[in-house]
Amino acid sequence: MLDVPVVSDTVEQLQINGLVPFRKAIAANIDAIMVGGCAMSSLGTKVMHACLSEAVVDKLLRQDLAFDGVVVSECLEMEALHENIGVGQATVMALCAGCDVIIVCRSLSFQMEALNGLQTAVESGIISKEAITAAAGRVNKMKDNCTTWAQALNPMGTDYLSILEPAHKDLSRKAYLASITVVRDQANIIPLSTSLGYEDEILLLSPLVKPLPASRLAIAEMLAATAPKEKEIKRETSPTAATPIEPKTNGASFPAPEKDRAVMTGEAVFRELGRSLARENSGRVLHTSYTANGIRPVHENLIERASVIVIITADANRNRYQYGFTKHVAMICSTPTDGFPRGKPVIVISVSSPYDFAMDRGISTYICTYDFTETAIDVLVKVLYGKEVAGGVLPGTIFKSQKQQQPRQHWLVENWNKSRDLGSLQALLLLARSGMDVTDPHNELLMLPAIAYNLEEDDNADYPIEQVNFVVRNSSTRALYGFCSTFFNRRTGLGSIGLILVDPTRRNLSIGHSLHNRAVRHLLQKPGIKKLSIGARLPGLLTGVPIRSGMNTNILTLATSGPNAGKQLKDWFRNM
Repeated sequence: MLDVPVVSDTVEQLQINGLVPFRKAIAANIDAIMVGGCAMSSLGTKVMHACLSEAVVDKLLRQDLAFDGVVVSECLEMEALHENIGVGQATVMALCAGCDVIIVCRSLSFQMEALNGLQTAVESGIISKEAITAAAGRVNKMKDNCTTWAQALNPMGTDYLSILEPAHKDLSRKAYLASITVVRDQANIIPLSTSLGYEDEILLLSPLVKPLPASRLAIAEMLAATAPKEKEIKRETSPTAATPIEPKTNGASFPAPEKDRAVMTGEAVFRELGRSLARENSGRVLHTSYTANGIRPVHENLIERASVIVIITADANRNRYQYGFTKHVAMICSTPTDGFPRGKPVIVISVSSPYDFAMDRGISTYICTYDFTETAIDVLVKVLYGKEVAGGVLPGTIFKSQKQQQPRQHWLVENWNKSRDLGSLQALLLLARSGMDVTDPHNELLMLPAIAYNLEEDDNADYPIEQVNFVVRNSSTRALYGFCSTFFNRRTGLGSIGLILVDPTRRNLSIGHSLHNRAVRHLLQKPGIKKLSIGARLPGLLTGVPIRSGMNTNILTLATSGPNAGKQLKDWFRNM
């Protein structure tokens, strides 16, 4: 299961559709653009957040689209990001990619982690002070262009909202109508006004979701929660109790009496959709919810009774029970019955991610609304009954992406801290050993504990060898993603990168590249440096390096002898 949505279009295809509104907004001198929480697999980046990608922010947005305003990151507190990368790491990546404003919404500890990561990156030269000054300059320019303290402290008042509301509602309806997408309608079910008979019933099946924060239902629930309670009425609820909604009578729609209904928490979110369908439909509309418990007998009874089944999904890619439930209902409805020789029509409506069933042609009628506000639901019903024509298209066409060069990611490289990182290095070593045969006597070096990797400080000031170690870590979880040790011989002027170790599950993310660059910068700054080398005469481990067995020992060493040893190592590093 993916943590974030993936846009797989190539840049060329995005230029034709997805980037058009951004290009027009930039031409209209928009002040700021947020780079959202999605990945672009066609660009080759394996860091699944576009705001951390230099290929997206700097090359695509800054250079190709010529945007010189403020670039805002997504919130770095989202679980998929801080668990996999860390807020400190993500802050550095976002700034290196070209973001000007880094969002860390709620947690003070995460905000301090972001500031500490930024400070470390500036002190180590990963981010220049000039880059920060340029970002701050763009933010200050936006502030100067947008408002003044006099305007901000003297708003126009709530009465002004009554002037704005009609125009905003009209714009909202137009936006929803232009975005709602009929992805497929192979059976020509839409419009329902022509495909349904006078007495045909519609069954609405919806998942239990929370209302959107700005919806009337959410506001009503908030007010009800804070209002004084006279008497609490206890009502038994059931996830399979149907709410019958009667057809219109003299222009009005009447729900069933309260004693016949049992509305669960979350079910009321789509109750207005059922009412809107009932106002348009001459027959009955039945509405019930579904949960992870799957299809229940009452679902089967209602499916057998209805003429058309409408299923709502909300992020079925994340909530897999929705996917399984929808496929099960579609399979039941595909069986021919009396009066339905081709099976019963099923309409699946995705109200969140558009990709729930985008590629599944087993769902013959599939519609995407992208959210479930009151306005979106109202426009959706008009589309279903043919009163309006949806003008939306999917935000990305899914196809096999072209192979492109892997863009580099800028990881924050920190100095080794023994008390903080020793345990994490031990865990990293265990990961490196997991794919190796530890019973092989030639792998004895891999069984050494982390403390054995020459990590102790030497108190002898005359000792010529100076060792400095670097790490790439998740500052949120403290997991170590990479480790590098360097050695400098003050007598000979030789600097060596003795060890680069990367978490095997995070290869090809530029972690080793960032460690290597930091190590080289460190060694080149040493006074008296004459030569750099990869590898050291000290025992070292680098997963994947060509190795040989010691002549009279059971220790594996780097392949640094033999007629082709030098070429073998150079070829290996060049290929990596």
